[in-house]
Amino acid sequence: MSLQRTFVFLAVLSILPLLGMFSFVWRHWRPYQQSQERSGYRKAMSAIERRLLLDSNGSSSLLYATQALKASSAATEVLNVKGEKRTPSKVTSAKTGSDVTKFNVTSTLVLFIGYPRSGHTLISSLLDAHPHVAIANEYKLLHRWMDFSAKQRTRQYIFNELLNDSVRQSMFGYRSATVNHTFNYAVPNQWNGRYDKFLEIVGDKHGPQTTKFLEDPKHWSTVTEIEELLNVTVRFLHVIRNPLDNIATMAVRRQTNRTFIEQGKVLDNFDLLRQQMRTYFHLSEINSKLLTKLKVLNIYSEDLISNPKPVLSTLCRFLNLKCSPSYLSTCSSIVFGSTSNTRSNVQWTQELKEMTYRHIDKHPFLHRYRSH
Repeated sequence: MSLQRTFVFLAVLSILPLLGMFSFVWRHWRPYQQSQERSGYRKAMSAIERRLLLDSNGSSSLLYATQALKASSAATEVLNVKGEKRTPSKVTSAKTGSDVTKFNVTSTLVLFIGYPRSGHTLISSLLDAHPHVAIANEYKLLHRWMDFSAKQRTRQYIFNELLNDSVRQSMFGYRSATVNHTFNYAVPNQWNGRYDKFLEIVGDKHGPQTTKFLEDPKHWSTVTEIEELLNVTVRFLHVIRNPLDNIATMAVRRQTNRTFIEQGKVLDNFDLLRQQMRTYFHLSEINSKLLTKLKVLNIYSEDLISNPKPVLSTLCRFLNLKCSPSYLSTCSSIVFGSTSNTRSNVQWTQELKEMTYRHIDKHPFLHRYRSH
């Protein structure tokens, strides 16, 4: 019996290294496989970008690149924002136009200044839906400009970068008709991720960070440099929302997610509320100065939501952009329909409300929100 126990003990000892090796392979194989999938996906996306940059025959450049994406087995399953795998049922159709000529008449670069949770994403998506406009989503142009080489500081390079980001957003981002998001910013039957023959306007939506970058007066010369080197006029969109709702949304989204608001809960965190008030106050102080230095249009979110067409028409005039009735109507159809009164989802003290109203009184662009 003792001999049998010894034999079993030795057999178990001999198996343990094999079990350890199997465990090691099991733990590391799946991450390796996922990394290979991501690598294949990146290669497919790279193929799209190369095709966008190189194709110059006026045909559907992205369409051919999309075939490379669909042919890649590593990229047929796309991770959505929740990390769940899904196969896109539709891939955005191609931008149309010649790579050589599409930027010939590009005369305006649009940038955003403002505050978190104020409505930049909606407005940038509506602009991107125009047949002669391409707006990137948080490309961080001004920040990147500081690190670009002389070869990169060209119309062709910069405009293609912004265009490619517009395409990515229409395929996999907030402007995609096939990716699940809480809000879908795709404008049906319009030109998100596409353009018609040429582009008059390119841009980058990165509001609060652009404001912070321009806080330093030394950086104002960056705007002038871009205008001179790229031969464009830089125009800014200042998106404004009721400060009480804006600050409340900033606080809620800092601590929790959107379902908190949908469930009608109330946030009771005065320290967090004070922190977000300081952030908002600081940004609005900077923006108040920028309004006197830059070419800026104030856009009020409440006006856009309650009556989109006049606001969009004003925006088009500011950008010297022709906007068809079809474009205005379709863009208006995706606007939410009612403003979000988020201030009721946050508990305010009388002191904090009074501080906010005193700040509103300091800045003319906020006077419409004065307490009555």
